[in-house]
Amino acid sequence: MRYFLTFLVPLVATVTLAGCGSDNNINVPTTPTTPTQITVTFSGTLNVNGAATYNFPVERAGQVSAQIKALSDQAATIGLNLGTWNGQSCAIIIANTNAVLNTTVIGTASTSGNFCVWLNDVGRQVDPPTPLTQAAVDAIGAGAGIGGCAILGLIAGIALVRSRLDRIRRAQLEREIDRFASGDTTNHSQ
Repeated sequence: MRYFLTFLVPLVATVTLAGCGSDNNINVPTTPTTPTQITVTFSGTLNVNGAATYNFPVERAGQVSAQIKALSDQAATIGLNLGTWNGQSCAIIIANTNAVLNTTVIGTASTSGNFCVWLNDVGRQVDPPTPLTQAAVDAIGAGAGIGGCAILGLIAGIALVRSRLDRIRRAQLEREIDRFASGDTTNHSQ
């Protein structure tokens, strides 16, 4: 019981003293202080059927958001995802698969840690059309390649037929030389 009183007396005295004093108003802030906003900017290229991950640290609990600020194709629709970063991959917590320019995803960090933004092509991006001059160059190149292959095939076919005919002629010539050498002078034309 003695320990209880020893503890209780200073506690009661402290509470009582805190209640006494002047009637001056204590300056208590009436509006909460605005947390400091930290902006991290990432830039890169998102290829057709591709994805990109960007990680960043969060130092305290609070609101975390990610926004698409620029796109080379102003009408593009991509995936904008917010998640936690484990050092190797982004575990998506909030996903938006219809994100366009200026789309924002917002989440709340309950503690500090590593977070990430994962951008991905959701299948709506396409490569830009080939410029007309490049298409003409490609067509001429393809035509020349196909034509060259056809000519090479024709030359190879002619060479094959000619080779076969040359063998037949040589065989005929050798038979005639053999007949002439053996003294057979009769004409054996075929």
